Amino acid sequence: MVKIDTEKCVGCGACAADCFPQELELVDGKAVPRGVNCIACGHCIAVCPTDAVTLAGYNMGEVLECASLPSRLDPQVYLNHLKTRRSIRRFQNVPVTREQLELILEAGRFSPTGGNLQNVSYTVFQKDLPALRTKLIDELKLMGDEAARAGQKISWYSDMWLEMYGEYHAQRKDRLFFGAGTAIVIASDSPQSACIAAAHMETMIYSLGLGMLYSGFSARAIMHSPALQKELALKENYQVYAVLVVGCPDVNYLRTVPRKSADVVWR
Repeated sequence: MVKIDTEKCVGCGACAADCFPQELELVDGKAVPRGVNCIACGHCIAVCPTDAVTLAGYNMGEVLECASLPSRLDPQVYLNHLKTRRSIRRFQNVPVTREQLELILEAGRFSPTGGNLQNVSYTVFQKDLPALRTKLIDELKLMGDEAARAGQKISWYSDMWLEMYGEYHAQRKDRLFFGAGTAIVIASDSPQSACIAAAHMETMIYSLGLGMLYSGFSARAIMHSPALQKELALKENYQVYAVLVVGCPDVNYLRTVPRKSADVVWR
């Protein structure tokens, strides 16, 4: 999968030294792939001083030169961004554009995955969002009914699901997507890969001046419903680990909020 341009390769060994699976070695002063353990992570491309490395099957045209890019984020600016971030539950009737969605999905695509499996899929709902919302709220009602029949309560959520169902069907009150016009369903066979992608997408969403909500209710409803899973055409062993509800905020928060101290053990 790795290809070395022997005319450009100067045999510096940087690629071999940075190759986690030890796929590259130096032979007669040139980098040579073993052809055994490549995970297509691209570290060899990123570290090569002479641009001698390519990956078959990948678009090398999207590779950027780091020297031409802005320097790293200011750490305090980034921390302040995290502190001012709020879950949004009041959205304007303003659509998220295709261009904005492409940037959000790019943030997910370039998120790290274990072994570089790139094992995350995305389903973007806009046109079909109203139908999805109804199916999810109906499924939450079934989950609430099941809990009630069993004499159980799923936290205070199960009572809320029943209230949401009644309000939605009687008044069209939306307490699931809160008027947002976009939802992104994130699935994977790895909760870690899915959640890392979701977090990076979240940062992009707020950088675009949009807002979002992690809809845990939606993810639970999908995984409770074989019909919804079939509709999403989930890959084998994939589960939905995050649903991002995205839109233009209809609320302006004026200050950050307090948090408990971090639970840290220094060793």
